[in-house]
Amino acid sequence: SCVRPRSRSASVLALTVVLVSACSGSSPKTSYPEATPAAAGATASPGPPASAAATSTKPSDGRESTPKAVSPPVANPSSASPGVACEIRGAPLMGKGINLWQNAQGNPAVASFGGQPVPMTAFEWPGSAGAGRIRVRTAGGLRIEGWIDAGQLPLFTSAEVPIVPGHLWLAPGQRVHFSGASNGLAVEASLAGPVTQTFRATSPCSSFALDKRPRPAWDVPGNGRGYLPRGASLDLRDRPGGSVIHALQTGSGLLLWSTESQGGYVHVVYHEDLVIDAWAAASDVVALKQGETMDRLAPPSTATGSARLSMTGQPTVVRAVKDVPLRLTTQEAGKPVGFIEAGSEVYLVETVLGWTSVLPRALHILPPGDHSFWVPSSEVGAGAPGLR
Repeated sequence: SCVRPRSRSASVLALTVVLVSACSGSSPKTSYPEATPAAAGATASPGPPASAAATSTKPSDGRESTPKAVSPPVANPSSASPGVACEIRGAPLMGKGINLWQNAQGNPAVASFGGQPVPMTAFEWPGSAGAGRIRVRTAGGLRIEGWIDAGQLPLFTSAEVPIVPGHLWLAPGQRVHFSGASNGLAVEASLAGPVTQTFRATSPCSSFALDKRPRPAWDVPGNGRGYLPRGASLDLRDRPGGSVIHALQTGSGLLLWSTESQGGYVHVVYHEDLVIDAWAAASDVVALKQGETMDRLAPPSTATGSARLSMTGQPTVVRAVKDVPLRLTTQEAGKPVGFIEAGSEVYLVETVLGWTSVLPRALHILPPGDHSFWVPSSEVGAGAPGLR
């Protein structure tokens, strides 16, 4: 148990969240449970009938009056489109200052992010990137449900996503951008390096994650031979002499591998940001000497340091023994914006008139703007039922 913090004046303590970033050659591996994909589907409100009904009245003199058309109801242009159910999980690194909004459109914000990884589930997606926000539920200490602008939520492939089925895929662990949702997610990936091209693909929700997962290792065939494209474009075919299935825009250092050739064509494979399994004309590639390879630089990686709370004196840390409602106001009538999760730790920052402001120990989710996260002091004092 902790000692009830003494009430202080309403003067605001100076809080500074210091983010420490460090670069390293590799990122630590973290395992997250795979989400069970929800059945994707959209629902829409029924619209007006195809033709408006007409009414006719007869005056007392017996003459027929001109029928008057009944105007159909006008849709509210500000109403949001129904969302698409699609459950995707992860712990994305959310940029400092990105807001978590209360509604699918407009204000206010219910929280902001502190530049740290935030465990969350995204479970409702707009029909297109410009049609609204993505609905999420955070975890890892604070459970808050809200909406994130579609362009601000990181998204990665967690499995091979087909571009040309059977021949060309986005590799697992590739950063993509959300473009739409219906039966699965439609995404776009802009690659730079050995392949310099933008790809678009659609795949089930189970093919994606909110953070980058480790990419499975691929072993070069022991008897494989390396090939380089001759030009800046390479036609990929479905079989020797077959149809062109994709014109690949290549940069420098695209090293293809092959163990098979037939009728002037080479069966090439590649496993990096793209996965390629196709045929190319032998005249379009240059064979390296048997056993010769190329040195390739591994892409840089970064690791984010943990956040630190700077304040006068030693902050008190308590652990929740049950879910505790969290508000942005010191009013009992104020609607909770979320909960401190049972088992999580929070800092007790200050106490004012029976209310105590708190922050999650991870500092991954912060109050929006000039607000604070408040709980009744009775929930965080010595012997309080909620925290200890």
